[in-house]
Amino acid sequence: MLSIDLIQPRFRVVAFRRYVQGFRGFERDARVFLVATLFSGAAISL
Repeated sequence: MLSIDLIQPRFRVVAFRRYVQGFRGFERDARVFLVATLFSGAAISL
């Protein structure tokens, strides 16, 4: 049980970092998608 308790905090830090990186990547993709949608909407209106 002790070894699991020692491994757990490190695993949580790694999982949290991966979650934050994934969220940043998602935010970047959402931004690109939003810009592409705006540009395509402007092109259609023109």
